[in-house]
Amino acid sequence: MKKLARFLCAFAIQSLLSIGCISPVSSSAIDNQDTITIGVIVPLTGAMGTMGTAVRNGIELARSDYPQLFRKMRFIYEDDQFDIKQSIAAYRKLRDIDESAMIFGLGSTLGLVLGPMADQDNILLINLNFDALAAIGRKLLVRSMNHTRQYMQVLASYFETRGVVEFNVVQSESLFFNSMVQSFEDSVAVGSVVDVLARYNPTETDFRATIIRLKSMSGTKKTRPTGIFLAPEQLIEFLKQAQELNFHTLFFGTDLFETAAETAPDSSIFQGCLYPDNEVSVAFRERYRQNFGQTAQITFAASAYEMAILFGERLSVAQTFNPITLVSELVSVHNRSSVMGEYNFRRDPELGMFFEFPVQVKKIVGVGGVPAGQ
Repeated sequence: MKKLARFLCAFAIQSLLSIGCISPVSSSAIDNQDTITIGVIVPLTGAMGTMGTAVRNGIELARSDYPQLFRKMRFIYEDDQFDIKQSIAAYRKLRDIDESAMIFGLGSTLGLVLGPMADQDNILLINLNFDALAAIGRKLLVRSMNHTRQYMQVLASYFETRGVVEFNVVQSESLFFNSMVQSFEDSVAVGSVVDVLARYNPTETDFRATIIRLKSMSGTKKTRPTGIFLAPEQLIEFLKQAQELNFHTLFFGTDLFETAAETAPDSSIFQGCLYPDNEVSVAFRERYRQNFGQTAQITFAASAYEMAILFGERLSVAQTFNPITLVSELVSVHNRSSVMGEYNFRRDPELGMFFEFPVQVKKIVGVGGVPAGQ
């Protein structure tokens, strides 16, 4: 499956090349600027707007906390609505018009498509994304998050310590969810059972047939924890329909529970849902709430906050901007303190370059996530 995914990505990238989406820029123009332009491509509106807004909030909070680090940097935000065509258009604008030397971008598809372009254009791409595939073989793409397997290993361990070894799963078909489900299957204890009962297209919202099937199961199959690896709007509909059909069990999945709970008309349907996520300090969580009135997708905010500070420190004292040199210096990032606990830079042939933070299991309480307890 990985080989097929890489082939499809390569095909898509070659198609983009053929229509002229990629054209190199001169690094010397960047080196001679007094101000370094940082582009940020995130969804600020649409279904994933909560995640993109969290990224922007994290960066702006870092700029407010450490203004001296950002004297040489200006940030330009582009709303791609989590649509790869808009991501490409935003990238081209940031590259050709704004002459961005560095870009923050959200999502695995963005990383897969823009990664090769950034390598060719000599632009450093910080990809807020769990999926390692985007970073494999890239010289200028660094992911700001742990990889999928680490999250699912922590979740599987949580269940194993409680003697839970049988699971039902419902998922949406996408690179992100396929990777998450596969990693969960690979991480559960030997002898565990993971039944993927249904796969849906990302736009489908009628889950009643699957819920009725779950409800009609006999014995322990009916009481199994059920993984719902779905997009936010789908999560809202699934849990609403489960409530209407009087089906109740322990639901688990990904951090998208937070986005869904924040945007749902009734967040009560999400209470207790489990998912793996990075740690975020209580102090940062409370200060974030005071500044922005909520804590939805705070992990993305905290990651963006730390990445802004990390690169702000380096660029504030740099005489020139050389992305290759900057990436090579990241090996010194070891046991660095942050609002997400101590983290490290890692370079792995099978996983690419990424930052590794502590991971824990959370549960939805209200519209946000809190530690589930180990």
